[in-house]
Amino acid sequence: MIGNLKHSEKQLIRRNRVLNTLRNVNQLLSKEKDRHRLLYGICDNLVENRGYSNAWIAIFDESGDLLEWAESGLGEAFLPMVDRFKRGEMTSCGRKARTRSGTILTGNPYDDCNDCPLAKTYGNRSAMTVRIEHNGIQYGILSVSIPRGFAVDQEEQQLLEEVSEDIAFGLHAIELEEEHNRADEALRESEQRFRDLIENLLVGVCIIQDHRVIYQNPEQERLLGPLPRAPKLTEIENIHPDDGKRVTEFYNAISPDMEQPRDMEFRFILWMEPGIEWT
Repeated sequence: MIGNLKHSEKQLIRRNRVLNTLRNVNQLLSKEKDRHRLLYGICDNLVENRGYSNAWIAIFDESGDLLEWAESGLGEAFLPMVDRFKRGEMTSCGRKARTRSGTILTGNPYDDCNDCPLAKTYGNRSAMTVRIEHNGIQYGILSVSIPRGFAVDQEEQQLLEEVSEDIAFGLHAIELEEEHNRADEALRESEQRFRDLIENLLVGVCIIQDHRVIYQNPEQERLLGPLPRAPKLTEIENIHPDDGKRVTEFYNAISPDMEQPRDMEFRFILWMEPGIEWT
């Protein structure tokens, strides 16, 4: 009876740690938008809350080149693995994880993974590795070192798979935000180039909205005078009398649903500030 109570208590403690791990990972995903800090925070969380000896994540781009990495519990011992990834070489567990779903269990890394630079650091522990994937897009792999007695536990494997799914969703969200920011920056640059072009044209350009001139470039301001002025283009006093009717007809034909740009030529008397005379 006492033995059953202790077993139930241990199970309850482990489940609570599982929930805390998932909660902390989700908090990181909701707050941290920097990919590097996010991955390191997740690795630290796994080691701290799950008692893994180490945890590491490797993220690759579409061509398979190493894009980002993070670890906890290994320090400089992980650098040979980084060098290997940079050379395009994948470990046995990594190759398996990238070709099949679910957790890849390596019971004895020292004997089973002679090609892994980390094999000697695992001692009598096992390794669990899972791919990081969202909507069919693979981002990389997540691997942890765990006591062998826990490695075969389905709950531990399910936890790792849930964490990997959360990481993949977080990376996807970061990608979307980065794409949005790039699009915004490209739009700002395009608008600035357009404004620079319009501002330096030797042709008068204006923007008419709700039958009012709301913008004019410096050349048009030089020709017609500064804003604010007559609300309608046809009310400008210095339009040549012989062109007034044509300008009025052209102006009245302007509408928001016009698909093709239209232009016309007309004559006007050059606007001069009061007190300034031709020389």
